[in-house]
Amino acid sequence: MTNQTILGPALNRRSLLAGATILGIAALLPGAARAQSGELVVSNWGGVWNERIAKGFEEPAFAASAMRIIHDLAPAPERKAKLLAECRLPRSSVDVTWLSDADAYEMSAQGVLETLDMSRIPSAGHIIEKLRRPYFIPAAYGGVVLIYNPARIPEPPTSFADL
Repeated sequence: MTNQTILGPALNRRSLLAGATILGIAALLPGAARAQSGELVVSNWGGVWNERIAKGFEEPAFAASAMRIIHDLAPAPERKAKLLAECRLPRSSVDVTWLSDADAYEMSAQGVLETLDMSRIPSAGHIIEKLRRPYFIPAAYGGVVLIYNPARIPEPPTSFADL
């Protein structure tokens, strides 16, 4: 897969992920009280995922900034429960959260997520049209597929039900 065929000559998946992450964080900054104090709480999965996000995107984006990122790490069910529990409060304890597309849809349907003003996100035009949603910035995409070992399953499956 080349940059030319998927995302154009000037934008690759890594650039899209970096840009979307920065945009997602930056989109929420203007109204955030903590952001004015120089702190941004980012809710994310822990482990290697968070370490790579912090090292690859947060540190480069905010290295020259006085903004301090505070990580609130937990599995998705706990983070969603926190969002739901705090949605009626004047101020959530989280500024930005990482969610899958399905989790983001669920939280949006519950009225937990704000609608993003794409006009305030300078690179929003780079978001792939089929991935655009008013309640989240896509940061990565991929397929969920089943594979099989033809040495053990000689007749190829024709549906998920076969597997």
